[in-house]
Amino acid sequence: MFLNFRDHPINLNYEKITFEKENLKEVQQLKKSYTDSIKYLQGAVTYAAKKLYIENTQAEKNIILNFAQNVSYRYFIVLKGIAYYELLKEHKNTDEYSVIEKVKKHLRTRFASEQKDYWFGHLSDSEKLFRIISNKSPTSEGVAEFRYRLFFVYKMMPFVEKYILKKYSIFTLNSPYNVIRHYIKRNETNWKINKECVKELKRRSSQKKSKFVLYCPGTANELNSKELRRDSDENSQVYKDKLVKLRFPTYRQVIYPEATNRKSSDIKDFMFNKVNFSQEEIQEMTKRNYRSVLADDSILDSAINAQSGATTYDYIEDTQNIEARKFLTLSNETFMPRLSGISGTMDYSISMACIVGLGIDNNKIDFNYLHVIKLAYIVWMTQANDHSLHEMLFSALSYGLNYQAGPNIINYILPNNEEFKQKVREVMENNGLKLPIDHYNDYCIFIKNYNKDRKYEYALETISSCRATGRMVSLNNLKAEVKNIKDPASSNYGSYQPDKVDKSNGTYQIYNLKTGLLEIKDVSKKPKIDKKFTKKLATTIVRPDGNINFYGSQNVGLLFNILSLNTKEYRYVFSTGVQSNLKWWVGENDINRERYENYFIDINFFRSLLIYKSMIKDDIDKLNESLFGLSKEALVALFIQIKDPAKKDQEILLLTCFYYYIKKELNISLPILEFKLSNPGDKKVSYINIISINDIVNTLARILLDDGYLNIPKNLNQCITLILNELKVSFTWIEKIKKVIKINKDQKIICEDIFKRKFLKLMQDDFISELQVENNLNFYLAKLEEMYRKYNLSNGSQISLNSSITNSSMSSSITEIAGSQVINTNSNGGMSLPPPPPPLLDFYKKKKGNRLLEKFKHVKIIFDSESEIVS
Repeated sequence: MFLNFRDHPINLNYEKITFEKENLKEVQQLKKSYTDSIKYLQGAVTYAAKKLYIENTQAEKNIILNFAQNVSYRYFIVLKGIAYYELLKEHKNTDEYSVIEKVKKHLRTRFASEQKDYWFGHLSDSEKLFRIISNKSPTSEGVAEFRYRLFFVYKMMPFVEKYILKKYSIFTLNSPYNVIRHYIKRNETNWKINKECVKELKRRSSQKKSKFVLYCPGTANELNSKELRRDSDENSQVYKDKLVKLRFPTYRQVIYPEATNRKSSDIKDFMFNKVNFSQEEIQEMTKRNYRSVLADDSILDSAINAQSGATTYDYIEDTQNIEARKFLTLSNETFMPRLSGISGTMDYSISMACIVGLGIDNNKIDFNYLHVIKLAYIVWMTQANDHSLHEMLFSALSYGLNYQAGPNIINYILPNNEEFKQKVREVMENNGLKLPIDHYNDYCIFIKNYNKDRKYEYALETISSCRATGRMVSLNNLKAEVKNIKDPASSNYGSYQPDKVDKSNGTYQIYNLKTGLLEIKDVSKKPKIDKKFTKKLATTIVRPDGNINFYGSQNVGLLFNILSLNTKEYRYVFSTGVQSNLKWWVGENDINRERYENYFIDINFFRSLLIYKSMIKDDIDKLNESLFGLSKEALVALFIQIKDPAKKDQEILLLTCFYYYIKKELNISLPILEFKLSNPGDKKVSYINIISINDIVNTLARILLDDGYLNIPKNLNQCITLILNELKVSFTWIEKIKKVIKINKDQKIICEDIFKRKFLKLMQDDFISELQVENNLNFYLAKLEEMYRKYNLSNGSQISLNSSITNSSMSSSITEIAGSQVINTNSNGGMSLPPPPPPLLDFYKKKKGNRLLEKFKHVKIIFDSESEIVS
């Protein structure tokens, strides 16, 4: 059952991280943010673990402190057993008093005399050490107790090697091993030295981490046969050189941690800036009375008297060891910090815990608890800068504790624990940083999209300037809708009812809503059709703040720039839904005309009205309906409006499907937006959101890995197929991952990570990161505010509506849009906007039933859609 438990294959797979276009300011900043995040994650992990699992007011949650108590107390009993054996061998009295005195002698000679070792384990007071480790229950020492206990276990390694792991120990009846086991059994009944574990530890397969050794004391040309010793002469210069770079915290910072909350600009001064020290420790390090330390600024502002195990080692960068070279390459190409090589202490410490029954449950390896043990030693070694997080996680690989160097490092520290991950994120954010994966995704997406098209800015400015109109599309109609836009001339797409008028005499009447007059149309004179546009279809003009209900029952839609459509002279713009499929404006006496004609609204007034309603944060607009001829060139975005939160994943899946289908058929890469629904009384500035790559990948993970697709409508399965086909991902690969999760729940987070990394990489050219989402939304809010200022400053005479984005700056994915020119300009380039013409005002007066016009008759008209420039 313990076969190979310490010999799991060491995974050297990784994805190289490269930073391109470093001459760009934005790229340089993202690179710095990512490398800082990787470097200082270790401090955040240690601080988060300390707060959650050492200093938690709920004692049962202090899991790594409890581990330190358990493992140190068990090794205290082992040390007593060793003392008992030595007394037997010396033919001396073996009563309890004699055993305890023998133990204290070991503490005095082997522990308290270590004057040059780890600063966190400086225990000159052997009585205090005895008091801590002989106590089963926690003391009041907190973090100091945690450090002392694990230091004691660390120093027990030579005893374990000598008395327990020797070859003869297990098989000789009166061997130290059997005597110690007998002594423990006599004194403790709830645990024992695990014999099977000890047997396995004696046998190491060819997969040994000694292959990866690449460090020794001294300079490179002196490394051939030097013994690894912290206090050797050849270490002294190496130590001095590295100590200059390490920068330990000052006494002031460790005594008053809450007063020194570090930001990203100075977090690099030390890796872990909130280490707890007892008054006794401070006095020991300064050789001064504690009160005098507090009163002396020169001491408070000096670096603590510290040593690190890492500082006395140097790397062999030109090693001939193949495995060592691979590890160096892996570390360099993933930007992982190195201090002193793969941690042997981590390796041996996990074994030490297992020997005394910790990490083993009913003679089976308890991987969840092994992660707790691993985290305990990460915290312990981090506070002395002994090893980097990367070196410690890599060391634990041989125990089957998965790890892959890269941005997802947080997921391998304490898997399946969102509380811990969130606390680390909080600590990072308090220091001006994000988790490495967040920074890395920002960088990757930025590089792939940099200077491509500014398509999100274009779409958002189209909305903020009230130039956007949206059309909802169902999954069943997607192919026909796209085909209609792709080739309008060959399509007969639409849901209009056949004309009910008599055209036998060669003429028919049509009601012009704009003038309020009936017009005679000659059947023989067919109107000239622009093959660039579809026939007129129903859309909804978007309020600039996004607070709008869309026409249609579907939840996914296409967004167009109104000024690039066939506007039909804006004759079919209505303030509400008017059942336009009935074509009630055709013929002399359609019964629906009187019902709907009063909802016609002038486009300039309506756009101005929507700006005004956004500005005053009016309640959500009921759906409006406008008929325009659509075109591929006018497309600016895809959008979603989620009306049932329970179906959010389904709607994002549908949106992703639409994106890839349109990309394939129209060769357009569209931004993807969300229009949020509001409640009466909401006073938000904006109801617009952007769907990020993380939103999409997380949705796919939930649906595909958690059997979520079984709960979605069958017609959405074709969406999954389309997406996977476009990304060239097989169902077989996904089923393999699901099978692994089903067999071993502990591997779920690793499998999810593999899935997400793959899809993030495949989709990084298509969607934007959370950082870009934030930047684009800030751009949108600025443009919205700019439009409000223009409205407030307008007096009906002139206003400049030229966009800051020109045709030349648009993406090749959004083809150049031709627009009309400004016709009335002043010397400053602004537009001269005349008041509405008298016939229009007279027409409004006739529309007694239009409450909208009556309620908002004071709205200033600031648009001239006929002459406005298309940006």
